[in-house]
Amino acid sequence: MARTKRFNVSIYLSDVIINPAIDAWLTRQSAQPTVKMFLFYKKSSAYEFGVLTIAPRRPDVSWSIGLPEAMLASETRKAIFDKIYQRAGRLPLMPSNDNAIQLPAEFQARAGEDVTEYARSIGYTGKRRVIVHGGRVTNHRNMNWLVFCENCRERASTNARLAG
Repeated sequence: MARTKRFNVSIYLSDVIINPAIDAWLTRQSAQPTVKMFLFYKKSSAYEFGVLTIAPRRPDVSWSIGLPEAMLASETRKAIFDKIYQRAGRLPLMPSNDNAIQLPAEFQARAGEDVTEYARSIGYTGKRRVIVHGGRVTNHRNMNWLVFCENCRERASTNARLAG
């Protein structure tokens, strides 16, 4: 069982909620540069975090408008991030139950921490140590730590299927 402890809300907001929404928006916006896109959010529940998306229209009735002005294709990624980050703090994205804000160890690996043992527990088989600093695996091409974890799990799952 993975260890859990309190985590930094602003890091979680930026790494897990805001950045994926911006990455998806950049892909959509580059494919459709003239389409106006808006920030939408899906409210959190007692035990689940809310979700953000940037899209031309509301995905379904469970989503609400997060920002009334369109995200402009001419704006930089940083400008979009800053705009969303300022607004996200006022949106209902955090679970209402404080006990829900206990997450697995991967959300804690932030400050130059050696997390090799945890990485091995989720499927990492490499020889190098796994050092995380600022949400990046510094000795593995500065890969995003959460992406690294997901890759480890996928490889472990694939290897298990091939072996069995």
